[in-house]
Amino acid sequence: MHGVEVIGALALLDLVRSIAEEPSSELLRHARLVVVPIVNPDALHLNCARLASGRGAFQRCNARGVDLNRNFPRLRPTLPANPLGGSRFRASPHYVGPHPLSEPETRTLHDVAEAIRPRVSLAFHSFGELLLYPWAYTSRPNPKRAQYERAGRAFVRGLRRPTYRVMQATEWYATVGDMDDWLDAAYGTLAFTIEVSRPMRRLSNVRRMANPFAWSNPVHAAPSIAGIAPGARALVREALAA
Repeated sequence: MHGVEVIGALALLDLVRSIAEEPSSELLRHARLVVVPIVNPDALHLNCARLASGRGAFQRCNARGVDLNRNFPRLRPTLPANPLGGSRFRASPHYVGPHPLSEPETRTLHDVAEAIRPRVSLAFHSFGELLLYPWAYTSRPNPKRAQYERAGRAFVRGLRRPTYRVMQATEWYATVGDMDDWLDAAYGTLAFTIEVSRPMRRLSNVRRMANPFAWSNPVHAAPSIAGIAPGARALVREALAA
């Protein structure tokens, strides 16, 4: 969804591989799995081209400059004070767009959700080693908080390295037009975001500090991805049982 957050897509693909390789996958027996590995192909292509030529990569938004995870139907009319949560400034990397669902990418995800009415959603982003759940637009507790927390505990127990924190998204920072908030409100979906990997250790190198791509992706992907798949499978099992 964000063009610089490649580690999230790699973690998702590792999860899909782990499910497909199970001889008799419990999840596939009891649920329909729908996978969207790349939501923002234009930004990914641009970033890969820049990296291949030795340049810094920074494209977070889609080709029209819209932050796709600020472009879903909003649950509040005003934008948060923190510009990271959504901005009307077109040059901002968190630009909300001219109106909700203005972008082909978000409209496509809307159509997918409308067709399947998902019970559970997992979005893979980076960074922070966090498992976030709605609401992102308000600090008011979600009515399904107990279900979210139970699934979150299952996720942490399933990890090989249980370092992830589970929290309501607004504890991280408030946003509007967030996909998880919209899925929860529109379809009753238990919608989670997994923020894959940590940023701090890899930013001590000055050269990497100057490359925005490095802020969201580790030098070595495997250690950051390892162990997430069992946690994610445990989360989905618990959420489906709710």
